[in-house]
Amino acid sequence: MFLDQSFPTNTAIELARPTLITPVILAGGIGTRLWPVSTETMPKQFSILLDGKSLFQHTLARLNKDGFAAPIVIGAKAHYDVLRAQSKEHDASIILEPIAKNTAASVLIAALCSQEENPDDMLLICPSDHKIDTLDAFYSALSSGITKAQNGAIVTFGITPTHAATGYGYITPSGGFIEKPTQSLAKRLISRGASWNSGLFLATSETIIQQFKTLQPRMFETVKAAWDARHSGDAHDILSQDIWKELANISFDHAIMMQCKNIDCISFDAGWRDLGDWSQADHLCPNDNAYMIDCKDTALKTTHPNQQLVGLGLNNITAIATQNAILICDNSRLQDVKRIAQIVPQTQAILDHRPWGQFERLSNGDRYQVKKITVDPNQVLSLQSHHHRAEHWIVVKGTAKVTRGQDEFLLTENQSTYIPLGETHRLENPGKIPLELIEVQTGCYLGEDDIIRYEDRYNRP
Repeated sequence: MFLDQSFPTNTAIELARPTLITPVILAGGIGTRLWPVSTETMPKQFSILLDGKSLFQHTLARLNKDGFAAPIVIGAKAHYDVLRAQSKEHDASIILEPIAKNTAASVLIAALCSQEENPDDMLLICPSDHKIDTLDAFYSALSSGITKAQNGAIVTFGITPTHAATGYGYITPSGGFIEKPTQSLAKRLISRGASWNSGLFLATSETIIQQFKTLQPRMFETVKAAWDARHSGDAHDILSQDIWKELANISFDHAIMMQCKNIDCISFDAGWRDLGDWSQADHLCPNDNAYMIDCKDTALKTTHPNQQLVGLGLNNITAIATQNAILICDNSRLQDVKRIAQIVPQTQAILDHRPWGQFERLSNGDRYQVKKITVDPNQVLSLQSHHHRAEHWIVVKGTAKVTRGQDEFLLTENQSTYIPLGETHRLENPGKIPLELIEVQTGCYLGEDDIIRYEDRYNRP
């Protein structure tokens, strides 16, 4: 444990839960600088895979050990399905924001939640999209910050800069915060001993709440009202949209850290990377199908196994290819990629996660769509119907338990069934291996919002 508690051996009452570190994982961002891999429907923290797991799942895993309590995850209501699916191995409390309002409100909501449930715990505020290679150094830095946080400080964790990056915040030796400086200012800050801001903060819930009461009293009252008016469901809380929309869009750094007087910075070297833009391309996508001939200072990446990307005679270029879009960018403009999301229409994600499994869009056209559906063992879709589409199901692998109207039956590999338009139906995997099937939808409208749910195991919002 990070925090040890000693009790007399003759204690006759039930001992209280020891003080732990509660991770607060901020997972509501969109990551517009990593377009086209990161999109509004499938942001980078859920879509970018390292060793078969998303950045969000890696964050959960590194905080799943002795000394840590179950995490609090703050995410967008629109991403509930993927949040639930990717955190199902962890006993996470999920809090859903109806509208993105940056990180200040998210941190305060987590502090209010923790104070209500485990007021003695430390809070470790964590982005969900970072990479940390040396975990022992990371845990050691956390341990060295605990006493400081218990004494009322907000402990920050600084990274020794390797270059004058303009996409990071900086922490000065005196504890000051400077957000995303110009390159010339970044060089001056580094010469004076400033560190990169890792985005990690350790503090008690009481410290965070008191800082908001002092520095952002109006925001505190609004967020507190949203927390008190929340709607609780199965494994999640949904905040009030009517109240939440009144909040300013402001980061925790700007709202609190740039004004806070009680800051303590701990430097650590743990192979930390903020995977926030394509300057980190070598750490974000494989090179399996990308080829370069006579190229210099160039990165080519493709995310689809059957797609080849070839560069010839390129200089200072980054090119990223997905099934939906291709980005070609001069390396000097990588910080401007976020502007693309403001003008390019959003496309549907190829792969969508659900609490019961996932589906992949294989093909679509006028009045038809083909999907590959994977249902995890012992999972079940909602009992539902559709106004505008009919469905054909063909089992490829495993066993499907099908409800169609009043009928209930099993389908095995190479068997199929038809779900007429308007018919109530449900799909379940009663087996011990994943169920895979091909679904062919036909109709005049094939959007995901054409679903009437009658029963749902996951109580989805």
